[in-house]
Amino acid sequence: MPFLPTVLIGYKREERDRQERTCASYKAAIPGSIVDYPLCWGNDYRDLSLICRNDLGIEPPRVYDMGFDYNNCGTSCCKGGIGSRVLEAIRFPDRFERDMSWEEKMRAKAGSLEGKSFCARVVDG
Repeated sequence: MPFLPTVLIGYKREERDRQERTCASYKAAIPGSIVDYPLCWGNDYRDLSLICRNDLGIEPPRVYDMGFDYNNCGTSCCKGGIGSRVLEAIRFPDRFERDMSWEEKMRAKAGSLEGKSFCARVVDG
């Protein structure tokens, strides 16, 4: 390659720790690489779909138009939360069943995941 491409990643402002780890990882794997975060350009919140269309001239992943606010792991990201799991169950029931089956197996094993759920909410303690 005559020059290294710039890698654009959709981390949000509050994900500074992920940004730092990702930059370090790219620098170790591809010295001289450039990593940038379009959601952090400017001072205001930026919608990734609009950035893709307006700033980069590409179509965003279709899951954004389906209501997902991320495209990690094909909508199966453990960081997605309860709302994303509900949306996954509605939009991709087979994928949801696969993910829940895997989670049940992980909960059944002894270790750090035993008895835990990716999507848990504690109310009043």
